[in-house]
Amino acid sequence: MAMRVGLESDQFPIKLSGVFLNCPYFLGKIPIGNEAEDEKMKNIYQRLWLHMYTNSEGLDDPLVNPAMYPRLSILGCKRMLIFVAELDSLRDRILLLSEIIVTE
Repeated sequence: MAMRVGLESDQFPIKLSGVFLNCPYFLGKIPIGNEAEDEKMKNIYQRLWLHMYTNSEGLDDPLVNPAMYPRLSILGCKRMLIFVAELDSLRDRILLLSEIIVTE
């Protein structure tokens, strides 16, 4: 949503001051961190994504792997709070995304 607001800011009558992501669901084709440890969960997440979004480009689709989007700097807000649970099997990808956002 924040990426869409950034891309189409001239069409939206509101401005976002920030966004909150609560345990977001991000994946990627190449496993990173703790994703590689739990192949069973990775397969479940992958099948779930491909079932929900049959027209997607796969696990490197920017909708499920925002790190693949070349212009994260267009986010339609200046602040983002990301919450991730300590035992979330997708936490390392979420942490990677937060690092990418901070450095852009």
